[in-house]
Amino acid sequence: MSRRDWTRAALVAALYAVVTWAIAPWAFGILQFRASELLKPLALRGRKYIAGLTAGLFLANLASPQIGVWELLLMPLACYLGGELAYRLRAMPWLAVTVYAAWVGVSVGAMLHWVVGLPWLVSAASVFAAELPLMLVGVKVTDYLLRSTQAGGIDLAA
Repeated sequence: MSRRDWTRAALVAALYAVVTWAIAPWAFGILQFRASELLKPLALRGRKYIAGLTAGLFLANLASPQIGVWELLLMPLACYLGGELAYRLRAMPWLAVTVYAAWVGVSVGAMLHWVVGLPWLVSAASVFAAELPLMLVGVKVTDYLLRSTQAGGIDLAA
């Protein structure tokens, strides 16, 4: 990756972490809601954004009450793999984010099952139900974000 790509990845990582921390009581725990998931469709725009989302998730999870191997290693790995899968499906954005949301549901559901003892299927379904609308809206939000930064002289999309 170029220096410019690393800069973009770092900006996305910082934005993801800060937005997650801003809503920390709801971003962690049994019923997770992260407004930062609106940024996940950036994965469709390039691997630099997948790197940023993965690093952002790692940073955000430093504030998790369940901090440990799951939050600091396995969840960022799941974020990376889901982003890579979405990137490969980018020709069909709605399918890509649906698959990504399902992957996040399965991954976080497994973490909640093993760490907190919640039923896996219920956890996976509830995370997917929160994740999918955020990612679907996020397709439009990230398109707008990239267009508006280009118009303002900051080219985050290239």
